[in-house]
Amino acid sequence: MSPALQSSFDKLEDDDKLVDVPSRSLRSYLISSDVHDDDEKTRCASANLKKAQMLAEVANTTLKCANTGDLAERAARQASELDAQTTPKKPLHGVPVSIKESFAVTGQRSPLGLRELNEPTAPVALEDAAIFTLLRAAGAVPFARTSVPPLLNSTETNNPITGRCLNPHCHALTPGGSSGGEACLVASGASPFGVGTDFGGSVRVPAHFCGVSAIMVDTERRWRKWRRGCGGVHGALEMIDRAEPYTSLGFFAHTAVDLRLGVKALMEAATALDDDDGSGTSGMQWTPADIKRVGVVLPFDYDGSPREFDGVEVAPPCREAMQAAVASLEKAGIEVTSYKPPPGLVAATIQVSAGVGELAPGKRRTPRWAKKVAAWAAAWFTRRGAELLRASSECQEPQDGGWVAHEHIAALREQMAQSWREQGIDALLAPAFPIPAYAHGRSEDAFLGLGVTGVWNALGAVAGVARSGVRVSARSCRWFPRESRDLLVARLVKLYHETLGLLRETGCELPVGVQVVGGSEEAVLAVMELVEANQRVK
Repeated sequence: MSPALQSSFDKLEDDDKLVDVPSRSLRSYLISSDVHDDDEKTRCASANLKKAQMLAEVANTTLKCANTGDLAERAARQASELDAQTTPKKPLHGVPVSIKESFAVTGQRSPLGLRELNEPTAPVALEDAAIFTLLRAAGAVPFARTSVPPLLNSTETNNPITGRCLNPHCHALTPGGSSGGEACLVASGASPFGVGTDFGGSVRVPAHFCGVSAIMVDTERRWRKWRRGCGGVHGALEMIDRAEPYTSLGFFAHTAVDLRLGVKALMEAATALDDDDGSGTSGMQWTPADIKRVGVVLPFDYDGSPREFDGVEVAPPCREAMQAAVASLEKAGIEVTSYKPPPGLVAATIQVSAGVGELAPGKRRTPRWAKKVAAWAAAWFTRRGAELLRASSECQEPQDGGWVAHEHIAALREQMAQSWREQGIDALLAPAFPIPAYAHGRSEDAFLGLGVTGVWNALGAVAGVARSGVRVSARSCRWFPRESRDLLVARLVKLYHETLGLLRETGCELPVGVQVVGGSEEAVLAVMELVEANQRVK
């Protein structure tokens, strides 16, 4: 946490000793019946809500990450109802939860960072997003809506309505996007559990930049029904409506243990709701995973020599985080081996996501021939840029069925599943992003890094980010050993150098994370816990 943010919390008046120290852990909010008596449990919801609202307001003053006004009245009403219950049995009873502003809220607008959607004449939601039903069923109290970039389309969070969201560890850097406000609020300690969305890294990149744990869940099968309304007011923007089948739900917490407690509680609540309505079709029953073998997507040498992910070099601290994660798993008795994803996956991902992107309001479609000419010209300066342009020139129209509706991606999914079965792999380790958090206003230079996250959306995988004990500072961090000849890769390398310069000026330190990929929430969270358990994570 930055000195300025810590000072803001220190100045917060002690109101009945509710907010003496920011409490980051979800576990500190869980007043379970096997530890406390029922009377204490039934009194906690309103107190928890008051504490979270006060902390969130202080965090927002400094970081521009959230607002509590939209949900204040309904949150107070729900907390009072929970406190009045005599036999509470809900797993997240009275836990305050923050949620990304893109989720629809009855009677409220979802501006998505656009002024025109924040006008009094802009449409309001007629019903809540489905996730609110699940949160309430688990006993959680949604209390704050968190900031997003315009159209949810950036790896940083800055919009003309709420302003620029700041990284809680170093205010000169971005917290990431598009769920940047959510990661920021959780990292500040103001929210113990957060809900976001992930189209190509929108949950995982902010978690990596802000030093929290996060997971993109299996929204195509298990969580599909709970995705409804994740893009705001239905009908407000065609692009967002068409992107919803490609969007995954995601969750944030301070640690992997907290994340597992929250996700498991929601899965149990979903199972109970299905039992109540007689459908019994969710498949959300929690089944503990038995992890024996983990693959490493980025091969690296233990001497720290540079290696690449999809042609993009990974910065030294991010490689060190991978090395530390491997050491943690090996210490826990897990076998670790190298793994290479199916070729052509990144190109296929771009072909589909470019088709969704061209639905942006007022955006003119670039002729296919122009993209091919641009790709030919770009090849002289950037091999990766030329590949991206060639892929986008073959962009595919988005389908209502999501990623799997595209035959090429469906075939690649089967290839990956087959290779996992042949190698006996239970999960994968991969970089969370090629570099740590970068300076504000530089998202266009950072987009190439999304190749390490977006591929897993296309593959329909579950993917999370675990915290690492590695910290980035100007004193301890090495520079890239060489400049890249690729123009786009060089821009990413330059961002990293700029980050080191800003850390030198401010004296701040940054966290980094490592990505864990698997076929189920249980497997991914199990590996994340092992990665974090054997490291000294601040």
